[in-house]
Amino acid sequence: MNILHTVQLYEPYIGGSEEVVKQISERLAKRKHNVTVATAYHKNRLQKTINEVKIKEFKITGNKTYGIFGNAEKYQDFLINTPFDIILNYGSQIWSTDLSFPILNKIKAKKVLVPLCFPGIDNKLYADYYQKMPDYLKKYDKIIHLSANSKDKTFCDAHSLKNGMIIANGADENEFLREMPNFRAKYGIKTRYFILSVSNHYYLKGHDFILESFKKLKRNPTD
Repeated sequence: MNILHTVQLYEPYIGGSEEVVKQISERLAKRKHNVTVATAYHKNRLQKTINEVKIKEFKITGNKTYGIFGNAEKYQDFLINTPFDIILNYGSQIWSTDLSFPILNKIKAKKVLVPLCFPGIDNKLYADYYQKMPDYLKKYDKIIHLSANSKDKTFCDAHSLKNGMIIANGADENEFLREMPNFRAKYGIKTRYFILSVSNHYYLKGHDFILESFKKLKRNPTD
């Protein structure tokens, strides 16, 4: 199949969405599918094909609420006129998905959206964005929710949308099959207990809540 994944950032950028789309894209490419990733330009991305995945770059930034800057029409023409079998928009509140919304009727490919929990749904600045969201969601063939309790799943249920399904986040099994280092020795951890939170530091991930919860444990000694 001829598959397109759209994501705001991609390798050599590092982050959660970048890694998930990279894993899915490269694994599909190894199965002999023709996979392209549409993403933002990076000055240090010297190769236009990475591990059999084609990269289509666009000098675009922003989102629909705060403004989209760059050649939006070029990106939309690419979505409409390139003969893909499937287009997957990964994420919401980002230009690579937001620019797809007004042209969904013109895209002939099967369309899939992974909303990633609608991070701004409780933000008043996004009120107009989410007021229009049900009409956009109806035009997708599938909506992928990461959890039965995610905000995007609750939103779709509230609007009686029936095109969703749950696929939980996974992990690269190769990271667990290789020999694991002695974590305590490597980082000099000598306390009896330690709590590890793994994620890129971003305010929407709720790190403040984790820190406050940790303080309330009042368990010492803990790193």
